[in-house]
Amino acid sequence: MSVDTILIKRHNHRVHPCDRSQKLDLLKHLVALHEDKEILVIAAQDISALDDKIDADNVTFVSDSDLLENPKVKCDMIISLDLSTNPDNYVKRLNQTQTYALLLADDKDQQELYKIETLMKRTLTKEVLTNFEPASYIKDREAAQDLKERQEYNRQNQEERDEKRKKAWAKQKKESKYLGKDEDGKPIFSGKTGERNHRYDGTARSEDEKRENPKYKSKKQGGSKPFDRDNQSDKKPFEKKSWDKQDEKKPWDKKHSDTNRSDGDWRNKPKKEASSAPKRPTKVFKLPKQSKGD
Repeated sequence: MSVDTILIKRHNHRVHPCDRSQKLDLLKHLVALHEDKEILVIAAQDISALDDKIDADNVTFVSDSDLLENPKVKCDMIISLDLSTNPDNYVKRLNQTQTYALLLADDKDQQELYKIETLMKRTLTKEVLTNFEPASYIKDREAAQDLKERQEYNRQNQEERDEKRKKAWAKQKKESKYLGKDEDGKPIFSGKTGERNHRYDGTARSEDEKRENPKYKSKKQGGSKPFDRDNQSDKKPFEKKSWDKQDEKKPWDKKHSDTNRSDGDWRNKPKKEASSAPKRPTKVFKLPKQSKGD
């Protein structure tokens, strides 16, 4: 049978993910929902033993080998309990009906679905039924619900948390108060402060007073700069040391003086002056030529 002969509509062909231990209970649930339909339950192995566990007159249990012997079995709905290694066998199952087809797939069966979808050239719709969710779906759903709750909590309490962060991060300066003066007349404050723009009574200085520097005043204002030589009378004059006197030679001058050099010292010999006499021309000797016969 070819894929082109499948007449089942897309919305009537579904996959119900579940755990392997839930397949029997899920099968009973589906059979109870579709009592008015002729149901054909198919599996890769022989499942005739399930006839005693499910008491229903509209259900028939067959295997893939039974369909090869009797391919003319028709029904209203097919329920596949598993998948075979050959995806063509699943296509043969679908040719037994024209209305509904359901697949109970555990984790192992879901890994083989892509082969069937590639063969049929269409995807299969997955539908998770209530109270039959697989363990992997429950974990993902709980994680998604937890994430949704945390995002909602963060959104509602964003302003409150921002205010707490600002208070924690803000650098609150300690207010310093003027307490009076000490014995030297300097102001005393309660906290440490690096500000010096205040008077001795603790009041703030004006902008003009801040710009003015009483330490350095011009000559017109009656002040003197540190480099003013007219007002440097308190400094001692520069005194020369004994080794700075120019009339005495230093000890090392006596050792290297010209008077102490010997007559044979090369440093006392005068340099040779270039003579003005003309130079003799160089002699050139010419050898006699030899013949080829010699």
